[in-house]
Amino acid sequence: MIRSMSFAISLVRGLGRDTNGTIGIMAAVSMLMLLGIAALTIDMGNLYAAQLQLQAATNAAAMAGANALIAPGATAASAQAAASNWATTYKVPNVTMTGVTATTSCVGSSTVSGLPNCTSATVAPNVVTVGQTATVPALLAKIVGFQGPFTISAKASASKAGGTAVPLNIIFVLDATQSMSQVPSGGETITCTGSGLKGNNLTPENCALYGIQQVLAVMVPPEDQISLMVFPGYKSALTTPCTKTTPGTVVPYYTSPIYFTVVPFSTTYSTLTEAVGNGATLGCFQAVGGDGSYVSETIAAAQAAFPQTKGTQNVMIIMTDGQANAKSSDVAGGSTGSAWTKAYPAGMNSGNGECTQSVTAATSASKATGAAGGTWVYSVAYVMHGETAETTNCANDTITPCTEMTNIASDPTRFFTTDSSVCGANTTNPAADLPVILQEISYTLNKARLLPPGS
Repeated sequence: MIRSMSFAISLVRGLGRDTNGTIGIMAAVSMLMLLGIAALTIDMGNLYAAQLQLQAATNAAAMAGANALIAPGATAASAQAAASNWATTYKVPNVTMTGVTATTSCVGSSTVSGLPNCTSATVAPNVVTVGQTATVPALLAKIVGFQGPFTISAKASASKAGGTAVPLNIIFVLDATQSMSQVPSGGETITCTGSGLKGNNLTPENCALYGIQQVLAVMVPPEDQISLMVFPGYKSALTTPCTKTTPGTVVPYYTSPIYFTVVPFSTTYSTLTEAVGNGATLGCFQAVGGDGSYVSETIAAAQAAFPQTKGTQNVMIIMTDGQANAKSSDVAGGSTGSAWTKAYPAGMNSGNGECTQSVTAATSASKATGAAGGTWVYSVAYVMHGETAETTNCANDTITPCTEMTNIASDPTRFFTTDSSVCGANTTNPAADLPVILQEISYTLNKARLLPPGS
């Protein structure tokens, strides 16, 4: 036993003195292992960076497709093409792309809250999904025998709306005077793409209602709430605006009381959809007419109706031909005849005509203070092609209806006209078809957003 222990001790001491033999081999093996670990660490870091870049690129491609879904005339095919084109144009560096897929789908709000309405994956979808695969070369991992390459993949889905920075409170202010319910004649025409309106149904009013449908299609209940107001105003509050009959009795402007609201603020849009229609279906609201056009009071009433809720944005969309031709008899206290004799309401500059008053009211709304801040005012000068009244028809005023409508908007990016031959070329917003204009407005109101993974 003593001899065995002595032999073991001697062997250990011998190994300790063997600096060029066994320990050298062990050190070499250890160095190789450490080098292999270092190589794998470097390659794994490179692989991780490539994965992050691929995911970011896939997110961007999905967002490009989702934004394309909001664009005028968008289809499932155009959205898929936009996503694929983005992915192939903006490739991830230092990787080899092996596959790109772009699909559309119709995801219900019960699955993901806050999504806009949709019809199907191929007809009016609301989500674009992009998948990408790529390979990453092995750099130092070959030291340990892995030749590579590594395979990575990424997937992202984005919805065409639902990503507004703040919830929106939207009021449509619609001209419901008699001129808006007339079928074009005498060389006048209306461009109302996609509406299916024709014959006696093809009126400025019906086309405007169809345009409102385009905005509803991408708004996000219950985050965004919407109301509809019209002028002239009614004697009584409208409790049944969708009866297919005259919704109420019109009263002169500045009558007390007077009601302009057709559909109050709602986060479900069901009553509003019934009023303006759905798809190519006509809504039940009908213009009454009875008084001339005079929008300034309605603008002030709309601004007063907005909630002042911190963290929300108030939006007013005014659609009218811009004519302000109310006679004094159309205003409470006015005399019969064509001369304008009504005393101007508080807040308006005495001596200014009807068009200038509208600009004053809209400017006041744009500069409003309070929890919600200034209102975004959109102005849509909706005229029939061939109509020239917009160049002259401003009662007791020095400006034209076109100038009025231009200055009503909060800024030039929020002014639109359906006929550049009347109101001049609009290089900022060249669209001249009312439904397309409303689609473009909805695009500025909503932002595409990425959906949570697995949506």
